[in-house]
Amino acid sequence: MNLFKDFYKEVKTILFKYGEVLNDYSKSISNDSKYNLKENEWFDLIQIYLDKFCDDEERNFIKLLYFKKKSITYVSQNIYISERTCQEWREEILKNIIGLAIQEGLIKIDI
Repeated sequence: MNLFKDFYKEVKTILFKYGEVLNDYSKSISNDSKYNLKENEWFDLIQIYLDKFCDDEERNFIKLLYFKKKSITYVSQNIYISERTCQEWREEILKNIIGLAIQEGLIKIDI
């Protein structure tokens, strides 16, 4: 059983929002009041994940799948990996981000 599955939708939404401000991340966050503190913390976490834990291929995968909301089929054809591998990467990336969010106190799992 996947304990993190309940958080997938929220994380996907946050990844998409982050993708919207990616080109001008620091200016958008500091000068635009529509981003609340919680989103800033999430955006910082995503930036750290992309910089520290992902290579270029994984960053491209995240950009296509989460920032631009392309289908698994589209992504697999554009970065030349199988659809099965894309599905595994999708699951692994979400688990990694949720794990980091738990560590930073952005998500709490109630037992």
